[in-house]
Amino acid sequence: MKVVLVHEWLTNVAGSEKVLLQMAEIFPDAEILVGVADPDLVNQILPNHTVTSLLHPTLPGILTKWARYAPLLWLAWRFARIDADIVLVSSHFATHQVCHRTTGRTIVYYHTPMRIAWKFELEKDRVSGVASYLIRLLLPVIQRFDKSPAKKATVRLANSTETQKRVREFYDCDSQVIHPPVNTQSSSGDVTSVQNREYYLCLGRLVDYKRVDHAIIACNMTGRRLIVAGTGPAEAYLRGIAGPTVEFVGQVDESLKTQLLRGARALLFPGLEDFGIVPVEAMSHGTPVIALGKGGVLDSVTSAAGVLYNDSDANSLADAIGEFELESYDPISIMQHAATFNDIHFRQKLLDVVESVQANLSAEKLSTLNTR
Repeated sequence: MKVVLVHEWLTNVAGSEKVLLQMAEIFPDAEILVGVADPDLVNQILPNHTVTSLLHPTLPGILTKWARYAPLLWLAWRFARIDADIVLVSSHFATHQVCHRTTGRTIVYYHTPMRIAWKFELEKDRVSGVASYLIRLLLPVIQRFDKSPAKKATVRLANSTETQKRVREFYDCDSQVIHPPVNTQSSSGDVTSVQNREYYLCLGRLVDYKRVDHAIIACNMTGRRLIVAGTGPAEAYLRGIAGPTVEFVGQVDESLKTQLLRGARALLFPGLEDFGIVPVEAMSHGTPVIALGKGGVLDSVTSAAGVLYNDSDANSLADAIGEFELESYDPISIMQHAATFNDIHFRQKLLDVVESVQANLSAEKLSTLNTR
């Protein structure tokens, strides 16, 4: 059977792109269709695959400022026609629109329903001025057009129970949870005791909804050492409120990222995420997590691996740090827990779904032949 993989865009490698790479591992002969692709990145991460772009990468700024082309990308996906037996869709913006015109079965893996339609407050930093006003004005229309393809999908998958709830709430559809693949390979030989570690860590893009400000204020209040790794539009503000115990290290490569995660007493994760790959990465190095107890972390962070707190504010996080320091944590057990989110589990669960759809499709074709 012909399988086509569909993904929003290939301009960098983040969590959704890692899901696509695992899909490509499962189906090494599949064509990949994306909204736009950076040719150099494609050659680096998918050298043996045919990758087709709906929009040309030479359009001004499209590889770095995709939001400018959001309406055009949405239209391109809405009217894209794919002839294949099975179309496996990786969606967090508009790719699920292909369900309207695809000839075969569609399996949509939702990283989240389109945030700009349903969680505009999380995306407001990307748009401003007239564009922001128009989006708010047109939200009912955008939501209606975003809802319709979900109902046409053959199978819907969600990356967490949080996303599953959103698919039910926004699209009025059921979905099956398959957690995304996380690189959980870590050496246990040099893992140090959690109690002997000296700093807390925030790691990720510095944007408002990740609430890094809560972590900074909590560490200011308690005098705890905090390392902030990452860059983003909120960086200037966050530096401005940081006390003497807070250190910014900017964007980090994989080697330094591993070093920071492995050496942290705990990862502070005060934002609301669809799933949250960074907490699982931290746990894969034996590092506990102190997180706001909402969203995707409810699927990953257990009481043996950290502390979840209820209220989204700096005082609650400071209290959670105090609670955390009264307990002891076993790095090896935390690593073993993180391993349940590895790429092997993801590939097997996804392959089970695809094979079930293939079996049903084969049975339908055979039944059609028998009736002729």
